[in-house]
Amino acid sequence: MQQGVLTRWNDAKGFGFITQAGSHSDVFVHISSFSSAAHRPKNGDIISFSYAKNSKDRPQASKAEIIGVDARTKTKPRSRTAKLTPVSLFAIAAIIAAIVLYQFALLPLAALIYLLGISSVTFIAYALDKRAAKLQRWRIKESNLHLLSLLGGWPGALIAQQLLRHKSAKTSFKVLLWITILLNIGAYYIVLFTPLADEYLKSIQRML
Repeated sequence: MQQGVLTRWNDAKGFGFITQAGSHSDVFVHISSFSSAAHRPKNGDIISFSYAKNSKDRPQASKAEIIGVDARTKTKPRSRTAKLTPVSLFAIAAIIAAIVLYQFALLPLAALIYLLGISSVTFIAYALDKRAAKLQRWRIKESNLHLLSLLGGWPGALIAQQLLRHKSAKTSFKVLLWITILLNIGAYYIVLFTPLADEYLKSIQRML
């Protein structure tokens, strides 16, 4: 086993580098390489690890462990069981509201299918981006994730954030996401509950 000091740790993205005395190159380490999730890594931690290679045949740390963490903490890792948070409940409520609006003929079937479809696509995009982050592969641009939310996929984005624990720590990302949500809610209100509603429904019917 090797030892080094954790440096340049990016907690939002879940990766950093291990610096070893006498070595000219740092070793990449991802949060998934740590054997215990009970203690969140931070800069300055002493790390014990083994060498491995990623998909690009580059060296990285595996079987990483933070030295000095209380043994009782390591034997009781933090539960990762998904929980229904207020944010995820809000997203689920939005999906239910769309179904209710369809039942009362306030939302066309095509619009309901579109909203469910774009939310599913957005959730899948978040899942693929998280997998790419773990495997150090090409990531999906944040602007593309925001575009999917702006196009109506924000319920899927919120559920993915809470269920997958992805893009849930970066403040600037969350602020932009909620801006897209507010824009969507404002647009829903205008087209469904103002004089534009009849014109909107007629235009949808003409498209079918």
